[in-house]
Amino acid sequence: MLSPVPSFVHSLTALSNILDKAEAFAEAKKIKPDVIPQLRLIADMLPLWRQICIATDHAKGACAR
Repeated sequence: MLSPVPSFVHSLTALSNILDKAEAFAEAKKIKPDVIPQLRLIADMLPLWRQICIATDHAKGACAR
């Protein structure tokens, strides 16, 4: 069986890069840093903070098996 770890390392690294870009965007546009985690791309999506929790919990759970 293949290890899921390399896939999750890749995905979580990409997520980290996206969050770095969001932080730079917030600084450039003078947006308060605490606003970004509450944002949604569209109304029926979960807020960004919850999507991050889901991604990290999924990685944690899959790698623990």
